[in-house]
Amino acid sequence: MNEFWSSLEERFGDMSAREKMLVALCGFVTVVMLLFTLVLEPKLNQISNNERQL
Repeated sequence: MNEFWSSLEERFGDMSAREKMLVALCGFVTVVMLLFTLVLEPKLNQISNNERQL
């Protein structure tokens, strides 16, 4: 497992600044979308269902 992370670290180190920024941006977008999908969306759906019942 340590070899895996070392190889990723080496590949990331070889990237240009532009590529590093793109990888970081994609990671950020992925985290935000997961947060929305797993946490916020179910609560928003629950609120919507509660409003319809009233």
